[in-house]
Parts: sequence; structure tokens; C-alpha cells
Amino acid sequence: MTLARTKHILYRDWLNLRAHLLWCYDHAIFCDREQGPVHRSSEYGNNGAWLVRSGWAQVTYGDQVFRANPGQWLIVKPGQRSQSFAVDSHLLSVSFEAAWPDGTHWLDKGLPLVIDAHEHPALERKAKPMARIMSHVPDDQWDARKHPVDYRQFLQLERSLNDWFLILVEILIAHGITPGGRTNIDERVMKAVNLL
Repeated sequence: MTLARTKHILYRDWLNLRAHLLWCYDHAIFCDREQGPVHRSSEYGNNGAWLVRSGWAQVTYGDQVFRANPGQWLIVKPGQRSQSFAVDSHLLSVSFEAAWPDGTHWLDKGLPLVIDAHEHPALERKAKPMARIMSHVPDDQWDARKHPVDYRQFLQLERSLNDWFLILVEILIAHGITPGGRTNIDERVMKAVNLL
């Protein structure tokens, strides 16, 4: 990652960034073929990145629609959104939370984004180790934080997620999207947050 193009803050302030994986899988989505495309609409507090292997994935924010076709990544932001998937969709899906103590998101403004996977092969390559580790999590468990892991799996997931973040953030910066959020938080406020 080219640090010259990112905001320099104190290391101790970076420690306030709460970033963790929610899930990662690489398989067909669960759907009822007779019902047609899968539609979900809700307030989502997480980010997501979907590499479409087959079918399509689409998100709608207000009146803006973004669709990814096979061979494309769709990188979505937290917030109220509708998402739809073709019944034959196979996705490499990464879901994560990345927020500062005041609740602002690290990766938000400028998203969503659709990019061609062949232009950024490292994004898929760095996601695969997470998918392998998470393959042991039951398919109906959509929040890795609720699944027991040992320290090896935890550290492997943390390392893999951060390796993936390095690639993702570099791609976002190249597309004019700068990570954000408040970082200069008063130490007294942080102590109160930690106590709570």
C-alpha cells in the first residue's frame, strides 16, 4: 500500500479502528429457483464485497442501481440498501465491519463500486484464505463472531483480512475513494467508551 496517498495518524489512533470479518464464502447462494431472483432490503451495518462467478448481483441505494456480472466485484457500503441476486449466482462473498468508536465507517463515502476482477487479481487471491478458514463455519451462521475458533484460526483470519484490506484500500484509493472517519478522538472520550 502506498502510504503517501493515505492519511497519516498515530499508531495508537489506528488501534481504535474496529475491523473484523463477519463471513466469507465461495459458493452458490441459497435460493428457491421457483421464486426467481433473490431480493433483500434492509438497513445493513456492514460492508461487503462480492465477486460474481456466475449470475449477477445488484444493489440499490435510493434511486441508484449498481450491478455486477460474472467476472466483476461489487463493493457495497453500509446503510439502507436493497440487494438482489440471480438464482444461479455463485459468489465469493466477503462481509466485514470497519468502524471508528464514534460509529463512522472507515470505508463508506464513494461506494458502492463495480470493478473488473481481471484488473485486480490480488483481491480474489487474498480472499481465498479467508474462505478456506470460514468453510468450517456452518452455512446458516452469518456472523463469524458467534462461531468458536482457536487462537490459530483467529490469528489466521486477522492476518488474511488485513492482507485483503491492503489490496482493497489500494484499489479504492486508485478510484478516488479515500477511507474516512474521525480519528482525533479525545482520550477522555475513549476511556468512557472503553468503560461502557
